[in-house]
Amino acid sequence: MSMTEQLNVQELHALFAAQLGNSTFPPPSSSRNASSHEGKGKGVRIPSKGPGRLCAASLSQSQVLQNLRTTDIIISSHPRSRNDPKMLDNSYVVCVITSQANEAIRALPNFPEPVKVLDPPAHEIRVHKDFGLGMFATRDLNVGDFIMAERPLFIMARGLGVDAKTLDHALDQMSDKRRDAFFALRNVKGYTRGPIQGIVDTNAIGMSGLPGHPQGAGVLCDEISRINHSCTPNSVWDWHLESFAMEIRALRPIKKGEQIFGSYNNTLDPRDERREFLLRRYKFHCVCPSCALPDDESRTSDARRAKLKLVEKKGPPSGFGYLRFPMWLNGPGSDNEVIDECLEAIELMEKEGVWPRNIWPPIFERLVIAYCCLEDAKNATYWARRASALYTAENSGDDGGWSAVAESPQELQEWWGARKHWR
Repeated sequence: MSMTEQLNVQELHALFAAQLGNSTFPPPSSSRNASSHEGKGKGVRIPSKGPGRLCAASLSQSQVLQNLRTTDIIISSHPRSRNDPKMLDNSYVVCVITSQANEAIRALPNFPEPVKVLDPPAHEIRVHKDFGLGMFATRDLNVGDFIMAERPLFIMARGLGVDAKTLDHALDQMSDKRRDAFFALRNVKGYTRGPIQGIVDTNAIGMSGLPGHPQGAGVLCDEISRINHSCTPNSVWDWHLESFAMEIRALRPIKKGEQIFGSYNNTLDPRDERREFLLRRYKFHCVCPSCALPDDESRTSDARRAKLKLVEKKGPPSGFGYLRFPMWLNGPGSDNEVIDECLEAIELMEKEGVWPRNIWPPIFERLVIAYCCLEDAKNATYWARRASALYTAENSGDDGGWSAVAESPQELQEWWGARKHWR
């Protein structure tokens, strides 16, 4: 393509992908949302091909339903059986999964990697007068910093229709210590569906994919399930398949002694809807900093979140800075036109203390590229570093290539000085 030719939206995104690579800047359609308690964490990263693995994208809804109807439900333990004397008590996870998922997990190469451990730990579990048990930082933490990881007590694949007898048998596979930890978790659901199901429904952290079972699973942890809720969370959880563990990282700076919060709901909903969901599902009235705002300030907060939700609903290419990018690149308008639109969206997220996974990555991508088009290395580096920290927090320590961009934004040769040269 000649630099003097007008770019359309599809060509622009094709250039994004060709120049930067999807591993560096994932296209907006691949962003993952973790807005509810059952949707926390992006889910495992499943290769599209490989022995013993299914790709969610390759299955139609009818195929998924047919697979579930013809699937064996099994109780297994991973990484290995509890009967293996080399396996520590806290190292195996009792799983109620499909036979396909079980085979796919066992087929993973070099499985499992060790679970990451900090010494001394960056967290502790203790009682708060208002929240009960919760997780607290034992040191100052920056965005992207690792807090802790643990193998779950229990994993149950979604959509299996498991009965109480099967759940009882599953928990019989746990050691006494881990079984006691499971039953120490809170149950706000009562005993209509049995005590085990009540604990699962109260404490499950969702992952959106599991090898061989793209419908996902609920994950219950001894410590991570103790993390309390905030509509402005300061941490984010992510399932790390390679170590078969849930990891927690800081989503914003956290001071020593500060409580570590996650989010159980869609943080972009209005306050009344967020509170109603939490009261109905988890039986508590949210008094987080966002929900505790005076009514007039809460309306302002709701309006900001509604703007972000509109960006989320429209999605690319209708989001901030995307449609205007080709015209801006070749046109006579202000150098700051696209930049100001991206900064407006970032300001909304900063004021609300939320970083939706399917909103911020494409906005940061376009912002960094815009600064590269203007040969502004200082600002390109600044925003690439911030993106690196956020991406690290949400992707088990993988920064998606953002640190390399921050180190040398001039290496994005397709874009460096493009506005000046293409005009």
